[in-house]
Amino acid sequence: MIHRGSDQFNVRLPDGLRARIKASAERNRRAMNSEIVFAIERYLNALDSDGANEFGHHGPVAASRTDALPGVNPTTQG
Repeated sequence: MIHRGSDQFNVRLPDGLRARIKASAERNRRAMNSEIVFAIERYLNALDSDGANEFGHHGPVAASRTDALPGVNPTTQG
Protein backbone atom coordinates (compact mmCIF):
# COMPACT_ATOMS: atom_id res chain seq x y z
CA MET A 1 0.00 0.00 0.00
CA ILE A 2 1.26 3.47 -0.87
CA HIS A 3 0.84 6.14 1.77
CA ARG A 4 0.38 9.85 1.09
CA GLY A 5 3.76 10.52 2.72
CA SER A 6 5.52 8.34 0.13
CA ASP A 7 8.08 9.71 -2.32
CA GLN A 8 6.51 11.30 -5.37
CA PHE A 9 7.89 11.45 -8.89
CA ASN A 10 6.28 13.09 -11.93
CA VAL A 11 6.75 11.24 -15.18
CA ARG A 12 5.83 11.94 -18.81
CA LEU A 13 4.29 8.93 -20.51
CA PRO A 14 4.59 8.16 -24.21
CA ASP A 15 1.35 8.47 -26.20
CA GLY A 16 -0.98 5.57 -25.50
CA LEU A 17 0.78 4.29 -22.39
CA ARG A 18 -1.65 5.93 -19.97
CA ALA A 19 -4.56 4.11 -21.63
CA ARG A 20 -2.68 0.79 -21.39
CA ILE A 21 -1.96 1.37 -17.70
CA LYS A 22 -5.60 2.27 -17.07
CA ALA A 23 -6.85 -0.87 -18.83
CA SER A 24 -4.39 -3.07 -16.94
CA ALA A 25 -5.34 -1.46 -13.62
CA GLU A 26 -9.02 -2.07 -14.30
CA ARG A 27 -8.37 -5.73 -15.19
CA ASN A 28 -6.40 -6.17 -11.97
CA ARG A 29 -8.82 -4.13 -9.84
CA ARG A 30 -6.12 -1.68 -8.80
CA ALA A 31 -5.74 2.06 -8.90
CA MET A 32 -3.51 3.29 -11.73
CA ASN A 33 -0.84 4.35 -9.25
CA SER A 34 -0.83 0.88 -7.68
CA GLU A 35 -0.60 -0.70 -11.12
CA ILE A 36 2.41 1.45 -12.00
CA VAL A 37 4.16 0.66 -8.70
CA PHE A 38 3.41 -3.05 -9.16
CA ALA A 39 4.83 -3.02 -12.71
CA ILE A 40 8.00 -1.17 -11.69
CA GLU A 41 8.59 -3.49 -8.73
CA ARG A 42 8.03 -6.57 -10.92
CA TYR A 43 10.47 -5.21 -13.52
CA LEU A 44 13.14 -4.37 -10.93
CA ASN A 45 12.72 -7.71 -9.15
CA ALA A 46 13.20 -9.48 -12.48
CA LEU A 47 16.43 -7.54 -13.04
CA ASP A 48 17.65 -8.42 -9.54
CA SER A 49 16.91 -12.11 -9.96
CA ASP A 50 18.52 -12.10 -13.41
CA GLY A 51 21.92 -11.07 -12.07
CA ALA A 52 21.75 -7.33 -12.61
CA ASN A 53 24.41 -5.22 -10.99
CA GLU A 54 23.66 -2.75 -8.20
CA PHE A 55 22.57 -0.10 -10.71
CA GLY A 56 19.99 -2.39 -12.33
CA HIS A 57 21.94 -2.79 -15.58
CA HIS A 58 23.51 -5.83 -17.15
CA GLY A 59 26.39 -3.80 -18.51
CA PRO A 60 26.68 -1.63 -21.61
CA VAL A 61 24.17 -3.64 -23.67
CA ALA A 62 21.30 -3.07 -21.22
CA ALA A 63 22.10 0.63 -20.98
CA SER A 64 21.51 1.01 -24.71
CA ARG A 65 18.42 -1.20 -25.03
CA THR A 66 15.24 0.49 -26.16
CA ASP A 67 12.94 -2.55 -26.16
CA ALA A 68 12.72 -2.81 -22.35
CA LEU A 69 10.49 0.25 -22.08
CA PRO A 70 8.78 1.13 -25.36
CA GLY A 71 8.97 4.81 -26.18
CA VAL A 72 11.87 5.45 -23.82
CA ASN A 73 15.23 6.55 -25.14
CA PRO A 74 17.78 5.62 -22.44
CA THR A 75 20.30 8.12 -23.81
CA THR A 76 18.00 11.03 -22.97
CA GLN A 77 16.72 9.82 -19.59
CA GLY A 78 18.07 11.51 -16.48
